[in-house]
Amino acid sequence: SIIVNLENVAHMRLRNIDFVRRNGALEQMVQMGQNSDGCRFEGCRFIDSLANPEALMRIGSMINSGYSDGMQVLGCTFEGGLVGVKALGSSSESLSMGVAICGNRFSNQYNNAVQAVYQTNLTIDGNEMYDVLTNGGFVAQVNDCYGSISLQRNRIFTSNGAGAMGLSGLTGTATAHALVANNMMVCEDNGNANSQWTPFNIISGSYIEVVYNSVKMTAPTRSGIAAA
Repeated sequence: SIIVNLENVAHMRLRNIDFVRRNGALEQMVQMGQNSDGCRFEGCRFIDSLANPEALMRIGSMINSGYSDGMQVLGCTFEGGLVGVKALGSSSESLSMGVAICGNRFSNQYNNAVQAVYQTNLTIDGNEMYDVLTNGGFVAQVNDCYGSISLQRNRIFTSNGAGAMGLSGLTGTATAHALVANNMMVCEDNGNANSQWTPFNIISGSYIEVVYNSVKMTAPTRSGIAAA
């Protein structure tokens, strides 16, 4: 149920490799673990060729960090799956650190392009993210992350009612603010969704610096919705 298991491999670089699911059930495409520190993916392609519209038929995640530190995902392409990159820490008392997700292209995920939970020193920078299939969440979702956090220069586009960026429990410090800057979020309503989520939603957090972001929402058939 896993294409590549890296649960006990550290400091490995995978470059210009295609990972493709053509048939069969998969839980994860690449599974990492607590011992997988410092692994790096460069210029790889992660493709769920089945692209089934049903959530239960999709790969759980294309990359699952499995509580590891220092994972880098750079210049890769993700098509399909439930989640593109899932960066997970164990708990608020046992954070993963130093994850960087930069310069990638995401499309056609079901739930999230990027999901980051229980991280510190997290960087999500310069990615392009296109529509998720559900309209009940956010393309980029960051929950319970602490310390020096950088979410910059991402371009996020939705057309079916999903939100672009959802931030919850984002907690910087007095000396190292969480930075959300120079992102572009475009959310348009194609009329087929049963609801429209707020494109840019900071649900909770502290010591957050939000500067120079662009948020556009087109929802001609909706009312009572704010862009941010």
